[in-house]
Amino acid sequence: MPIIKYAITTKNGYDEKISPYMSEKIFKDLNQKVHYPKLDHFGTIKLTELHQKQDENDSRIIYVDIRYIKSLEDKHNNHISGGQGYQQFTVLIKNNDWYIINLVEPLTSYQFWK
Repeated sequence: MPIIKYAITTKNGYDEKISPYMSEKIFKDLNQKVHYPKLDHFGTIKLTELHQKQDENDSRIIYVDIRYIKSLEDKHNNHISGGQGYQQFTVLIKNNDWYIINLVEPLTSYQFWK
């Protein structure tokens, strides 16, 4: 969760802290500065892991469902965007390290693992 939060909030772009954990494409899908260039800071950013499930056919694959709450503001504290939603990360475990190989957003209720 800390690296996902970093990927969402960083203004540094795709860097050596992020690259071991996800591709540049997934980073760009997550990073709010990419989507909102006038973003100066977050009023709120909260990530909650809801569930993990191992793939039935490949034990190296884990699906992680999260809920996010965020409020994005410019340097004058004007609201730019925000809200809440759900995402699912597909994670590949290799040599005891994890790498995000897919991101599903928005995640609808029928996609949650039971």
